[in-house]
Amino acid sequence: MQRIISDFPIDEKTLENYEQSLAVLCRYFPPLITSLFATARRSRDGNLEWWSEREGQPILLNALPATEQAMLQEKCLLRQEAIRQLAEELVRRGEPVPAERLHNLLKQTPQLACYGINGEPVLVHWGIPQQPADPIQLEEPTPRLHKGHWITARHHGCLAAILLALLLGILLLRCWPTLFPVDLPSGGKRLTELTKEQPNVSLVKQHDYGRIRVNLNWTNPNPDNAIDLDIAAFVRLKNQKKTGVEALSRLFGDYDNVPYVALEGDDRSGDNSHGEWLLINGSHWQQLDEVLIYAFIYSGASNWQNTQATITIHIPGQPPITTRLTEGGENMPVSVIARLINVDGAIKVERINQYFDDRESIDKAFGWGLEWHSTKGKG
Repeated sequence: MQRIISDFPIDEKTLENYEQSLAVLCRYFPPLITSLFATARRSRDGNLEWWSEREGQPILLNALPATEQAMLQEKCLLRQEAIRQLAEELVRRGEPVPAERLHNLLKQTPQLACYGINGEPVLVHWGIPQQPADPIQLEEPTPRLHKGHWITARHHGCLAAILLALLLGILLLRCWPTLFPVDLPSGGKRLTELTKEQPNVSLVKQHDYGRIRVNLNWTNPNPDNAIDLDIAAFVRLKNQKKTGVEALSRLFGDYDNVPYVALEGDDRSGDNSHGEWLLINGSHWQQLDEVLIYAFIYSGASNWQNTQATITIHIPGQPPITTRLTEGGENMPVSVIARLINVDGAIKVERINQYFDDRESIDKAFGWGLEWHSTKGKG
């Protein structure tokens, strides 16, 4: 955690209100979205301070190049749209209190100061009560001609802003599933984080689990040296046939046919801020026996701590399941993250977080017995 900026004096009751607002976000969203809003703390002197878990030099949005400003603004809009959709879902489910907190956050975002930290937006000063404007004293009952012109121009400007906002909203709604596929949580359930203390979770058995999406995301502490990570999997079917799904081996999988696991493209440059995605066809879960999920550092980092990588598994109707890759030493670029096991037709998700020097070592350690051939890298 690092402090971004100090603010005005604050009491404990007001600080508690900040914490409750942020807790609503943390209840439903992974860190990628919750980190949009800086964490409020109270200093020893009683002043409000804004902190962030992101590492790197905080730079005000206006001090960044135009291209970086545009990138940060786009990320802000996408994450705000995810929050807006959640707020609407909470209203439909009859949960007005958390929905109102989210709506209040969204109302403030256009006026908030934004910092860029390693290519990610962080908003400060949120939750500050707006001071009511002083009432305007009109000296004349009838506006002068130049005042009338000013009022007309102002109305035209407001109309243009509203039309622009509507067009932007339509564009976001059309592009949202492709640009930033985030599952809305179901039933108000919390995010499930797998740790050493809680290494697995078992789901209720069902015939069709739907479209299961596994996201690998990371941060890039050095913009001049982009980190490129790859997500992959070993897949074993109920008939004991085995295969791999991995871009480096030119095995991109197949979602609709065997093995019912596929990569959603491959970020060959390491510049995709939304990470990489692995898709599992949960409609055919009864034909799958195990999906072993792993990732490897293709370039840009010597260990996993530098990547701050997070894996999140989105299963329809379930809270997102996440785990962080916080271990592993130097020259151990391959991480076995988790596995989905078919236990009498139900899904059991197990956290593994073991690290290896190459992918063949995973094969030997877990006894898969796959065939390996040399490759020339991603082309």
